[in-house]
Formats: sequence, C-alpha cells, structure tokens
Amino acid sequence: MLGVSVCRRAWGPRGGRHGVCMPKPVDPLSWAFLSAAEDLGLVFYIFSGCAFDAVGGGQRPTMMAKELMRRGYAVFFIEGYPSMLDPVLPERYPLLRLCNANDYQLLDQAWDWGVRHVSIFGLPSFEFSTYCNLALFHGHLCFYDCLDNWSAFSLQGDASWYEDDFERLLVCRCHYCLASSRRLAGVVAGFGGRAVVFPNAVDLGAFAKGARHVPTPLKVDGLKLLFWGHAYEGWVDFGLVAEVTSLRSGWQWFWLGDASDTVLRRFEQHHFVGVVPHEDLVNWGCNVDVCIIPFKGNEVSAAVNPLKAYEYLACYKPVVVVNCEEVAGMPFVWGVSGAGEFVEAVERASKARVEGEVVDRFLNEHTWGRRVDGLLSLVDEGFEKFYSEGGERVNG
Repeated sequence: MLGVSVCRRAWGPRGGRHGVCMPKPVDPLSWAFLSAAEDLGLVFYIFSGCAFDAVGGGQRPTMMAKELMRRGYAVFFIEGYPSMLDPVLPERYPLLRLCNANDYQLLDQAWDWGVRHVSIFGLPSFEFSTYCNLALFHGHLCFYDCLDNWSAFSLQGDASWYEDDFERLLVCRCHYCLASSRRLAGVVAGFGGRAVVFPNAVDLGAFAKGARHVPTPLKVDGLKLLFWGHAYEGWVDFGLVAEVTSLRSGWQWFWLGDASDTVLRRFEQHHFVGVVPHEDLVNWGCNVDVCIIPFKGNEVSAAVNPLKAYEYLACYKPVVVVNCEEVAGMPFVWGVSGAGEFVEAVERASKARVEGEVVDRFLNEHTWGRRVDGLLSLVDEGFEKFYSEGGERVNG
C-alpha cells in the first residue's frame, strides 16, 4: 500500500506542472504506478460492480482498465467484491491498484495528489453514489457508465440493492453519461440525462493468434455450440435451450463461465466447463461450429449490447442471438426469436462461410482502443468545459 509522503513534481491541469506531495510507496511496484500518474498527470478510478477478474477477466470495466493501462495510465479499480487472483494481479499489471469500496483512506490519500482525476461509475449503488459526491468534491471529472437496465433487474428480483434515487443521482451529478446501448440511452433520458451511446467492443490482441490447441472437452462428435459469460436464468432462456436440445439431440453445448443450476444439467449434451481465463477463450471459440446468445425476451436482455458477440466474431465464427435488437447490422450474426427460428438459424449458420475481411472491417471499428479514444476525447473536453485552469468547477 501507499505510505509516507515525499515531494515530487506532478502534472496539474494539462499544459503546466506544479510541485505536489506524492506518497512514497511501500512496495516497489508502486513506483511504476506513481510514475505513470506523474508523467501523464491523469489518474482513472473505475468503480465496478464486478471483480477485475470476474468471468475470466472479460467484463467491460476490466477491458476499459486494461486499455487505459496499455496507454500508460494509472488505474484504481474499485471492486464490488475481491478478485480471486488478487495476489498475482499487481505483478501482471503494475499500473493497476485494486481497492474495495471500504478503502476510504487509500482513495482519500490519492485524491489529494496534484493531478487530474477521472472517476467512472459502473453501478448505481448506494456506495458508488456516495463516492460520486466525494469525487465531485475533490474535483474529479465523473462519468456514469450505464451497463444494464438495473430497474428491470430489480423488478425481476435480481438487484435487491437497487433504488431509482441512486441511479438518478449518478445521472444528474456526473458530467457525462455513457450507455452501452441505444435503449439504455433511453433509460438515462428517463432520469433527465443525456447519454453518449458507447457500445461494447473487443480486444483484438486477445484473439489475434488464433487457437493454440483444441480443449479436450471439444473432442466429441456432433455440431458444437458455445456460450461464454455469466449464464444466469434472469436473461438466458434455458427453457428454449432445453426445447432445442430435445429437437436436435446430436448437438453438443458448451457453457464457459458461471452458470445457474438449471434443467440443462440432466442432458448429457450440455457441458458446463466453468470459468476460463479470458486469454484462453480463443481456443474454444475457434474450435466450435456456432456461438450462441440465447437471451430471454424481457426488458433486461432488450437493453443489452452483448460484448461476447464481438468476441465471438473475433474467432471468425457465426453467431446466433435470441431476442436482442442490438445485434442488427453485425456481420454473420443471426438475430432470432423462438426455438424454431433458433434451430433454423444454427443450421444455416453452421454452413455459412465467414468472410474474414468483412469481419475485420467491422471489428476494427469496434475495438476497446477506439472506445478509449472516445473516452479520452470526452476527458479533454470535460476538463476544459467544466473546470477552470486552477481546478475549480466552472459550470455543470
């Protein structure tokens, strides 16, 4: 952790330096973190409802953090719950500092550094809405990143912590709102805000080398279908999948990540693999026939811009998605509804020739690098628009 203060020179508002007391690190890895903060004059705080390594490390807040670190930015990642790989993460990511929502002392110390601070809130919880007020008090540029229709989750009984007032506070107090889908931009508008549509994307570097081996569970006969991510019954239509399993008993289904205890476990065709590291997904994706997203038709799934659809395409595999309007226009992605359409689309997709050049053109416009370019443009605009050269808020 960070300890005794020593005097260093750090960036203040862009365009000039000034003296500031920066904390002296206790562990040697912290020097890289502090040097990044000093050299670029900007520190990011990502407040995430999931752990940095949740679902293998492929969640949107984590992908944004990784891209920022690739560019040399220091990132505080405030987790909703601790990462399982916490002891090794500092060695892999020297510009990363993991925190939990109770690390008030560490964050309060960092917020006194003479650099610019950007806070991104990815969950409309009581804790994070409270931090938003503190961040504004300390002169942060604040973003609310609307990832899901949390009100719809709550109505399903899956987000008991949710209250409209928390989300309204983030929408109304943050300088900018991002929304991962057009429908979520409408949710933000319902709270009186205006969102920049900021869809999900893909880290092409994680998929560039292709498959290195065929995972042993895939060495079975039959058409192979793959789903990765958090398969929980609030948005995955396990009933539809069970119906299709009965209709096409020769198909083999592979589920990577956390999965609810479902009726599917009674079928021998369904293989629940568990969480797979994000860097290993390509080995699975490149060795199946069709990738799937079997959403339920509800308000939760209707608002989703599925990150995994971009990653599936990076494996050059066809994708079949149920009940999701956001995939319209994606190449080699079939949007369907109902078991009958699902079967027909899978059979068509399994015979389709995925054209790499078409996929590449699409994905090159939807990388996390592109998304962070947009974020940094808003950061530059925001500090000029909302804060004076001396760091005082001037409007908004």
